[in-house]
Amino acid sequence: MRKIVTFTTTFIVTGVLLTLQVSAQSTSQPNANPGSATPQQVDNTFEGRFWQYLTASTFRYDEWAPFAGRSDELYKGQSPHGAFVRVFANKMARQNSKQPPYGSILIKENYGADGKTLMAITVMYRTRGQNGQPWDPENRDWYYVKYTPSGQVASSPPEMGSKRLAGRVQSCIDCHSGAGGKDFVYLNDDLK
Repeated sequence: MRKIVTFTTTFIVTGVLLTLQVSAQSTSQPNANPGSATPQQVDNTFEGRFWQYLTASTFRYDEWAPFAGRSDELYKGQSPHGAFVRVFANKMARQNSKQPPYGSILIKENYGADGKTLMAITVMYRTRGQNGQPWDPENRDWYYVKYTPSGQVASSPPEMGSKRLAGRVQSCIDCHSGAGGKDFVYLNDDLK
């Protein structure tokens, strides 16, 4: 019975995320400025709907368990993430932490040097993309997004072009390609 419930929950979550992504690809506004949204406006991009999903009372990411081998405590981070970080993983990612399957979501809260100020929330989501097609096969199909604490998509610094940090983010790909196991996930490099 427990396997059926786990499978059903996993199936529903994966279905919701894929539905969000498919509809986002047809309605996304790549040149929209998410920082200009007012409380009356809804960010209808994939990233906006994804943030709503991640922070909805039913699936709040900050109530997820930590990634395998990690605690829910802050630990020392490194650039480009915060001085301190906390990691959360959805059930899909935790079930096979050595090789996170499609549907896996890894979230890192990035804190300042005081260990209290939340600076950003960075997300990795492994997806097949529209109609089950590979999202980014050369880079293990990870979709990256960096949110501000208020849920807006962050942008790179002006000297790096002020690009929205969502989707195939080259700086994320360049860094994560160095992870052991060629899976783009550093968190599982020291797991036995």
